[in-house]
Amino acid sequence: MKVAVIGCTHAGTAAILNLKRIYPDSDVTVFERNDNISFLSCGIALYVGGVVKDAQGLFYCSPDKLKELNVDTKMRHNVESVDIKGKKIVAKNLETGVEVEHTFDKLIITSGSWPIIPRIEGIDSNNILLSKNFDHSNAIIDAAKDVKKVVVVGAGYIGVELVEAFNDQGKEVVLVDAEERILSKYLDKDFTDIAEKTFTDDVLSALKNTDNYYETSEKAHGQIEIRRYYINKAKHRFKGVVEWQNLRNFICYQKYTCDVISGKENSETRYYITSLREVKICADAIRGHWGIENNLHWHLDYSFYEDMNSTMDKAAFNNFSLINKMVLSLCKLAQPLMNNDSLRMIRKEFSWDFEKYLSLLLSCFDEDTLIYTLEN
Repeated sequence: MKVAVIGCTHAGTAAILNLKRIYPDSDVTVFERNDNISFLSCGIALYVGGVVKDAQGLFYCSPDKLKELNVDTKMRHNVESVDIKGKKIVAKNLETGVEVEHTFDKLIITSGSWPIIPRIEGIDSNNILLSKNFDHSNAIIDAAKDVKKVVVVGAGYIGVELVEAFNDQGKEVVLVDAEERILSKYLDKDFTDIAEKTFTDDVLSALKNTDNYYETSEKAHGQIEIRRYYINKAKHRFKGVVEWQNLRNFICYQKYTCDVISGKENSETRYYITSLREVKICADAIRGHWGIENNLHWHLDYSFYEDMNSTMDKAAFNNFSLINKMVLSLCKLAQPLMNNDSLRMIRKEFSWDFEKYLSLLLSCFDEDTLIYTLEN
């Protein structure tokens, strides 16, 4: 029986070894376009990460071993055409350019897969590499020596393992995939959620020793509060980037609280985009936002007694709340013209002499006064 095999990486090598075990007298010829066989592509990340020191550990067979089994291995040969009915193959020697014709009784096609290369601008750039075979892995290792930031496209087994390898080398890594979660073709969501959390925790932990991290802790109102801020200074492209011309950073904000008496713990995570550069300034901005929110609620309670509002009808309550906020804004607008009295006092003064203070309030809408009020 004359057998032709197209491709001799993992599947092709396994097919040949099993074939010769079952049919030891078979006449086998293999055509392989690369200069090696039996490459274990699943070990690329281990090789790139330095776990596998000897590259030979990524191979479990060789042309010499196949020769011992009386297998004719034609390396650096690319199959140009296959005539299934005529049982004939035409292959080209990639080193000499000479084409050879070969006949067969049985044909085994183990050509393997190939990365999908999207037709996007810049895809031919020198810093975009594929990850599939042994030559690719060597190119990745050489290119990664002096880089600080790496983007991995594809969240399958090899992509995820490459992210881990680069992260262990201290590089800033971004993983991109069309699916909603990593390893979606292999594991259920219950498992991928754990993997994604581990990834996130590892990356955030790595950022702690850099200028991209800031942390505060305080004890107030009977609880301990720890706030952590992580900033990603890499400006990654995404849809709509033109509309966000000043976008510079992405922020991850984590807040952890623990009740001193009960020991109850709570945590929350928020994400922000910003044009700010420094993580400390970003942290102040985030805290300042909540300060404004808390200040608003304090005035509504202190000046308008909103917490004492016993209105039961939901719509009526919302209407009263909206009116209070409108009045609060008007009082703040009039404050510079009323000796900077407290907002509570301004509200009382309006109730004592409404017409007088109404005319004063309306004067706030004069262009010059309005500009002065806003600026001060």
